[in-house]
Amino acid sequence: LVQVFVTANDALLLGTAGATAITSAAAAGSLTMVAVMFFAGLGGTAGQILVARAWGAGDADAARLVAERALRLILAIALPLLASIGLAAPWLLRVIGGAAIDAELATAMLWICLPGVLFSALGAVLRGYATGIGQTRVVMTASLVSATVDIAASVALLAAGVGPLGVSIGSAAGMASATLTLAFWLALRHRSGQPVPRWRTLLVRVDR
Repeated sequence: LVQVFVTANDALLLGTAGATAITSAAAAGSLTMVAVMFFAGLGGTAGQILVARAWGAGDADAARLVAERALRLILAIALPLLASIGLAAPWLLRVIGGAAIDAELATAMLWICLPGVLFSALGAVLRGYATGIGQTRVVMTASLVSATVDIAASVALLAAGVGPLGVSIGSAAGMASATLTLAFWLALRHRSGQPVPRWRTLLVRVDR
């Protein structure tokens, strides 16, 4: 419901910029959403099942290791995939939108959103981990933070004269803020002495 509200708000804001802005955003948004949902399924839903199984068996360390491995996997897939989408963006967007879009505007929108998608991909793993260990309130909190940042940034940037790109910046900022909220939650759990996924494992493999 939060995501639907944010999407509706973005559409209303883009409507003030004209029909071309809406169609361009729709073309860029279709690629963004496919990528977000792909990572949500791979890192979030699949990871959540494995985390829940380990947590239910009373093995908190195994649940942590599942999330760490999922983070490494997602990063290994996301970086080349998103880079490829970014490079192919002008062609892909012309295929999707045709003459109905401003190809340059749509490409710029997509490029702005791609870093946010990377944050979202990593955040999907953290959402799956939190849900798998029964900490669903922080997932809702992260969603509300994301929506607040997205809407506030989009409105502020449009008011400042940034134009349709301001909505894309707001979307990217919203996706990043959700992941940062979850990372802050992990830091709090770590300080309390609880085993949590460690970010350093993204660069260095740490086996059990």
